[in-house]
Amino acid sequence: MPRAAYAFALLAALLYSGGAHAQPQPCPSPTFVPCNNVVVNSLVQVDHSDSRAGYTTGNFIVGGEYGTGTTDLFDNGNRFRRSDLIRSSEYVESTAEAGTNEFSMLARAEGEADLARGTLRARIEGYDATQFPASLMEISQARIDLWLRDAVTFHLPAHYAGGTVQVFMFIDGAIDTERPRGVFGSTEVVAQMNLGIASSNNETKRWVNAGTISDVIALEYELIATASASIDQRMAMEYFLRLSSGDGHGAYAIDFYSTARAGMIVPAGVSWSSDSGVFLSAVPEGKVASYLLVGLGLLLIVVYRRRIASDGTTST
Repeated sequence: MPRAAYAFALLAALLYSGGAHAQPQPCPSPTFVPCNNVVVNSLVQVDHSDSRAGYTTGNFIVGGEYGTGTTDLFDNGNRFRRSDLIRSSEYVESTAEAGTNEFSMLARAEGEADLARGTLRARIEGYDATQFPASLMEISQARIDLWLRDAVTFHLPAHYAGGTVQVFMFIDGAIDTERPRGVFGSTEVVAQMNLGIASSNNETKRWVNAGTISDVIALEYELIATASASIDQRMAMEYFLRLSSGDGHGAYAIDFYSTARAGMIVPAGVSWSSDSGVFLSAVPEGKVASYLLVGLGLLLIVVYRRRIASDGTTST
């Protein structure tokens, strides 16, 4: 069967198989105990050091505990404020700002990772507008890292001929404002997907230029053939998204609230369950078909590009 036709058959089978995943299990608030296979780390930084101010707030990494907090620091009339809103490990929002009549800086990072919906959502923004814009000691910087980690067990029936699971990470966002490159790095978006315990099956994509980002990471996972008995086959996986402002000067804004999303196309006759019990369980039923249709379109593009590359290689 041609690859495209096979993919369409898998999609049709999945759309009409009602038992492919667990029933929705919303995460409780505020502890999110069943959904703790996600991690969100937020780093915001505002640094200002000259002969008059002489103060550096430093780096802050936030994640984990539930709570809120705001801290004001004063030095030589300059105010440095740091505030955090943390909701377990699924959601964090961090802001650092500094200001006087002479300078103003802001760094903000917020993000949410949802295992049940398979989404990674984040944005960062900030600026530094000091009277010494060329100084390396006057920096506003933000970064946010998000992970979804889980494992899926595929339940293979007896006399199963084997098949291929298509695993996706849809990437949909924008670098709205790109700042000039600094000494240690520039504005950057990184997306990565890993399959398998040893993460030997993985792909990473990076973007550094301003503009809309609409892309997909697509990996394949092979299911084994079975004999007279059914078999369970387990696949570990990790989805990762990073937004980073870099350490240059000027304004920056990266918006991924619309969002990075996980997805799978599973062969007909194969059911699955996740270690967390919630992976992809809260995707609204009315949206499952539309998400998978998008995935099919992206899959066909990936297959087409690989075929063209293969044809070009064999013809030379």
